Amino acid sequence: MIICSACSKYFSGTPFTLLDNRRICRSCFEGIKSGRGLFPLPNPPKPPEKPGFFTRIFSSHAKQDYQDKMREYDRIKTIYEQEYNRIKKSNSEIEHDICAFWPGGGPPPDWQWRREMVIEQSGGKCHECGRVPKYLKHERPKRRSRKTKGRMYTISRFDVHHINPRSKGGTHEFSNLILLCEHCHNKKPKRRKP
Repeated sequence: MIICSACSKYFSGTPFTLLDNRRICRSCFEGIKSGRGLFPLPNPPKPPEKPGFFTRIFSSHAKQDYQDKMREYDRIKTIYEQEYNRIKKSNSEIEHDICAFWPGGGPPPDWQWRREMVIEQSGGKCHECGRVPKYLKHERPKRRSRKTKGRMYTISRFDVHHINPRSKGGTHEFSNLILLCEHCHNKKPKRRKP
């Protein structure tokens, strides 16, 4: 168990390390990221009051004390601002890396057109078995029945299959796409990411 230097609570897991080597918990880190702040900054020190008896006697000490407190406050405020900016910057870098690694997160905008072109090129027949499916994937009826024990199989839909999987560098190019019926597509081994 580690103690968070911001909220002083115990936490387990990976700590986030600040520039001054303090370790904070995830909730404090999320606070910085969302703009709420790590923890409230201390109020700036107040200047010495009107000189009283002891202040006049020890005025140089009071002035020095105030200056020391102001320096400490400025140091904490600077570290706080640096941490806030560093975490904001690292967050945007992480989002940029994810976008570069995983563009779009799904099929390209022209996927429906590509799919129709692959169907047209193959003549509407399965690449493996040559059968013609009854309907397209997006036209699938709500209910269907089939027997799969080798006696009877109703081919129900088309699936566009990537020859080279996207996880292994394959693309959405026409040379990498083939048309398969549902049965042949299910027979293909499930590919796992490396």
